[in-house]
Amino acid sequence: MNCPQRELLSAYNDGELNPGERERLKAHISACPACSRELGELASLRRLFGGAKRFTAPYGFSPRVMAHAGAQRAPRFAGIPLFARLAETVVVLAMIFIGMVSGSMLAYTLAGPNTGSGSSLFSLELFEAAPPDSVGGVYLAMTEADHEK
Repeated sequence: MNCPQRELLSAYNDGELNPGERERLKAHISACPACSRELGELASLRRLFGGAKRFTAPYGFSPRVMAHAGAQRAPRFAGIPLFARLAETVVVLAMIFIGMVSGSMLAYTLAGPNTGSGSSLFSLELFEAAPPDSVGGVYLAMTEADHEK
């Protein structure tokens, strides 16, 4: 239901509206079948819950329940979560080590066995020159012009 008066139906059912609002909503309910139907549902719920029996808890019920709930709680730092953290750490370290080894192997393969130092592995001479009419070539030409000044 998309009626804008819908929000006022609960307050109307509970008797929380002032007399002017109550009369306006009463006139709207008589003209709007959706609001009338929803007000009927709210009234039936009010009757259902209004007629329910009330029960009182015995003396000391709440402290006993809370004590029992606290006793059932598992320890916060059990062995399994600690083991899981350790396993995660080992996996992350293994991934970092594998990345380092495979990166150095890739760099050695690209540079060839005749390179003298490790710093030469990271030089840009490994890459082919960009064609002058490509975006990369134009960018390089622009940056080289800035460095010549």
